[in-house]
Amino acid sequence: MHEKALKHLSKADFLAWGTALVFLFWHLSPVLAGKPLAGWDLTSHYYLVTKMADFLTQGHTSGYDLNWFGGYSAFTLYPPLFYIFACIPHLVSFGLIPLQLSFNLLLFCIPLALLAALYFSSRQIFGSRYGAPALYLGILFLALPKDLAHWSVGLLGLFAVGLCPAFFAMALATFLIGTLEALATREKKTAPLVLISVLVAAIVLSHIIFAMFSGLIALVYLLFRSGIPRLRLAIAGATGLLLASWWWIPFILALPYSNSVTLGLPGDLPDPLFVLFPHLFTSQVFDFLTWETRAFLFPFSQNSLLRVPLFLLEVPVLGALFLGATLAGITTLCKARRFFLPALYVALLLLLPRNLLTQLAPDGLHTYRFLQPLYILQILIASAGLITLWDWVRHASHRRIAVSSQFLAIGLCAVYCFFSFSMHPTGGRPKKNSDDYVQPDLIYSLNLDAYPSKPEADEVLAFLKTLKPRGRIAADTAESIFRSLGSPHFFTSQIPLITGLPVLSGLLAESALSSGFIQPTMHGLTPDPRLQGHLLWGRTYLASLESFRAQKADTMIDRLGFYGVQYFVSAIYESREVLEESNKVTLVKKFPSFSIYELKSFSPLIQETNYRPFLFLDHGGMSFRVFTEQWFCHTSLLNRPVIYSPKAYESLSQDDREALGGFIVSWNSQKPFLQADYDKIVALGKPALILNAAPYDIETTSRDIVFVPDYTPWSGQKRFVELFSNLATPAEFNEVAPQELAPSTLSFKSKKGALVNFTFTPFSISENRHQELYWASSSMIWVFGAGENRIRFK
Repeated sequence: MHEKALKHLSKADFLAWGTALVFLFWHLSPVLAGKPLAGWDLTSHYYLVTKMADFLTQGHTSGYDLNWFGGYSAFTLYPPLFYIFACIPHLVSFGLIPLQLSFNLLLFCIPLALLAALYFSSRQIFGSRYGAPALYLGILFLALPKDLAHWSVGLLGLFAVGLCPAFFAMALATFLIGTLEALATREKKTAPLVLISVLVAAIVLSHIIFAMFSGLIALVYLLFRSGIPRLRLAIAGATGLLLASWWWIPFILALPYSNSVTLGLPGDLPDPLFVLFPHLFTSQVFDFLTWETRAFLFPFSQNSLLRVPLFLLEVPVLGALFLGATLAGITTLCKARRFFLPALYVALLLLLPRNLLTQLAPDGLHTYRFLQPLYILQILIASAGLITLWDWVRHASHRRIAVSSQFLAIGLCAVYCFFSFSMHPTGGRPKKNSDDYVQPDLIYSLNLDAYPSKPEADEVLAFLKTLKPRGRIAADTAESIFRSLGSPHFFTSQIPLITGLPVLSGLLAESALSSGFIQPTMHGLTPDPRLQGHLLWGRTYLASLESFRAQKADTMIDRLGFYGVQYFVSAIYESREVLEESNKVTLVKKFPSFSIYELKSFSPLIQETNYRPFLFLDHGGMSFRVFTEQWFCHTSLLNRPVIYSPKAYESLSQDDREALGGFIVSWNSQKPFLQADYDKIVALGKPALILNAAPYDIETTSRDIVFVPDYTPWSGQKRFVELFSNLATPAEFNEVAPQELAPSTLSFKSKKGALVNFTFTPFSISENRHQELYWASSSMIWVFGAGENRIRFK
C-alpha cells in the first residue's frame, strides 16, 4: 500500500512539475532569446548589472557611480547579491555568454527557484504529499493579474514592474523556512545549520524587507518551535550575519544619508487582504453581480489564444481559491494541534503590511512590501488546505468522481494560467456605469524593441553621442514613457548604458542625497498637479512645499543648471511645452516624439572661489538635511553655499576654521538658550545666525550674532534669507578642469575653496589626511583647497 501511494504521489509531482515548466516556458520563452527586456524598473536593473560587472572585474562589489544623480555610492544602500548572480554566467564564461543573456537567464530562473522552494518547504513541513499542491498554488501566484503587479506579486510584478531583487530574495526566504523545519525534524542537524547560515547571509545581501521578515521568522522558530537546537540555531544565524557584515555595517553607517521614506498602504487599498485574496473587493464583487451577469455571453477577451468570456475572467476565482484553501489549512492544522504556522501567519498578517507599522518601522521602510513574503506562508498553509479539501471530496464521493474532480480543478487552473493570464494583456474593461469598452492603461511586451517609439529613441541616443557635452543630461521620467518605450526610466538607463554620459535622475533614488533635490526640481517643470510630470519616489519633501511648487519653471531650470545639466531630453508633452516658452534654454534637435534642449548656463563640475562658507552647527534642532532643503527653495542662495561636517567643530583643522565665513546654529527649541551658550558662540569670533532660540534674559554683546527664533519649514524663511544674504557675500566661481575624473578618483588643482558638483557620501575621503570633505548645500562636496586635491569616491 505504501509503495502504491508513493507511485501515485510521484505521478502527482511529475504532473505538477510538468505544468510548472510548461507554464514558465509558455510565458517566458522570449526571455531566453537574450534580447533587452522591457519593464518599469527592469531597464534600470540591467544598467546596474553592467555596473556590477565593472566592479567585479575591478575586485570589489560596490563603488561610486558618476552617471546617476550627479554621483552616488552604488550598492552601499542597496543590496548587491542579485546583481552579482546576474553577472556570474557572463564572467565564468569569460564573456562568451553576453551580459544581457546572463541577466535574462537569472530572471527566468527566479520563478523556477521560487516554485522549487515552495515545493521543498511544503514537503518539509507537512510531508511529501503536499509538494504538488504547493506547486500549483505557486503557479497561480505567478499568474496573478496585472492590476496587482505593483504589490510585488506575479510574473508581471517580476517583469512588467521589474521587482527582480525582491523575487530573488523571496525564493531564498522560502528555502529558509523549509530549512528551519528540516532543522526541527531531522536527526542530523549539521547540514541544515550550515545551509541556514548561508541563506541568512544571502537574504541580508539581497533585500531589506526579506531580511527583516526572515529574521523575524527565524526568531519565532528559535523561541517557539519544538525540536529546534536553540543554541546552534542562534550560532548559525549569527554566523550568517557575520558573513554578510561586509555589506550591512556600511549600510547602517550610510543610513542617515539615505533618501528613502517610510511607505505604508496607499489610500486605494483599504486592507492587505485584498491582495492576498485577489479581487475580493466589495466594489468588484458588486459589479460582478450586477453588470457582468447581464452580459456574461459577450464580449470575449482578446488577450490570449483562447477567447474566454469576460464574465468568466471577472469571477474572483483566485481570491476565492486562496481564501478557501487558507481557511481549510488553518482549520486542519489547528485540529491537529499544529498551531505554529497558523499563529505565525495570522500574527504577521495583523502586523506587518498595515499602516500601523509605519509608526514603528525605521525610517525609509516600505512596509507594504511585506505583502509579498506573507504570500509564502499563505501558500504553504493553503497547500495543506487543498489536501484537506481533496480528502473531503474523495471520502464523500466515488473514487472516479474524486479523481475526475481533481483533474478538472487542475484543468481549470491550467486554462487560467495558459489562456486567461497573459504577459501581454490587451483586453478591455468597461467604463463605470457604461457598456462602452476602453483600452487598458497597460500594454506590456517583454521585448524592449517592440515598443513604438524605440527606433526614434535610438536616434536620440545616437545624436546625444555626437554632442560630446561638458555637463550632464537630464531626461524625463514619466508614466507615459512606459507605454511608448517600455519603461519610464528608459532614457535614464539607456543614456549612460549606450552613450556613457551622466544623466539625471536614475533608479536608486534612495541611495543619493541629491535625488531629493533633483526629482522635485524636474517635477516642478510641470507644477500643475493635473498634468503628468516627472515621477516622484524616495524622499521628495520639497515637492510637498507650496513655496517650492509655486515657483516659475525658470527657477527649476536654474536649479538644473546648478546641478551641472547642459542638455535636457524631453519625452513628455508637458515638459516640452514649458521648456519651449522659456528663454533659458535653446532647442537643439526636435524629433517627432522627443526634443533636446540646451541650457544657456550651467555649473561646471568643479568650481573654485574665494567665498568663505558658513558652517552649520547642529545643536539638536533642525537637521542639516532639512535646513538645506529650505535653503534650496531660494534660488538667491544657490551662490551662497552652507557646509556641514558630522565631526565636532573642535576636531576640524585650524586652517579650515579660519577659512569659515560664519556659522548657522540649529538650536533645539525645547531646550533653553542660556547666557553660557551665547558666550560660546561669541567666542568663535565669527558672525552667526541662531535658529529657533530666543534671546530671553541674555545680554547680547555682538551685532554679528543674530537670532531667528521662529525658523521652521513653514515660517521664518523670508527673515532668514534677508539676514543671511546680508552676512554672506555671493560667491564668484571659476571653473577648474579636473586632472583625473574616474569612477573612483577625482583630482584637481586649487588652493582656494572648491565646490565639487558630485553627491556627498560619508565614505568618500581625501587622500590628503589633513583635508576634510564637507557636505555642501544642497548635496554637493566642499573642500578647502590644498593645492593638489585628490578625492577618492567609495
